[in-house]
Amino acid sequence: EYAAFHYTIYDNPTISRDDIEKLRSNTTADTWDLEYMAKESPHAGIVYAEFSYTNHVKSLETGSWTLVRGLDWGISHPTACLWAYVDVKGGKIHIADEFMRSDLLIDESCRAIARQTGERHVEWSVIDPSTAKRNSHTGRRDLDEFNRNGILVIPGDNKDRGYDITKMFFKKNLITIDPKCKNLILQL
Repeated sequence: EYAAFHYTIYDNPTISRDDIEKLRSNTTADTWDLEYMAKESPHAGIVYAEFSYTNHVKSLETGSWTLVRGLDWGISHPTACLWAYVDVKGGKIHIADEFMRSDLLIDESCRAIARQTGERHVEWSVIDPSTAKRNSHTGRRDLDEFNRNGILVIPGDNKDRGYDITKMFFKKNLITIDPKCKNLILQL
């Protein structure tokens, strides 16, 4: 007394094969499997299923690429900072260095990040946008404390960005990660 049917995007007679392939090339693996192929993704629960150690972990000469930093502030969870070289013309990113440490105050984190940055010129630094809220203990914004302590930051904009953009960069092999970034590699 039951019937079951299984259709994928390929069964839709109104969408051309060219349009399907175009869509597939710009869709993450887990979204493709779930939304267009109507099947559970083998990557369920893995945020960055597109990451491949073989494809994405390598040393790279960055030459005249632009150096930027990304920060995620935390006390009980670690403060993390990634140094990334960006090839603006080629649209590629190379994560070259990392810092990760728990139990540091903002000024201590800033000193450690400045020490690790050394003489390298950082074009800009982006920090988790939650740091733009006022701290309930100090009444000041955490990102202002980073700025006051010499790590000039702007809040990130997670709207229409974030995970999916990063996943597409992995899918299209536009991100590489230096092997010394062991914490990042482990998290991915």
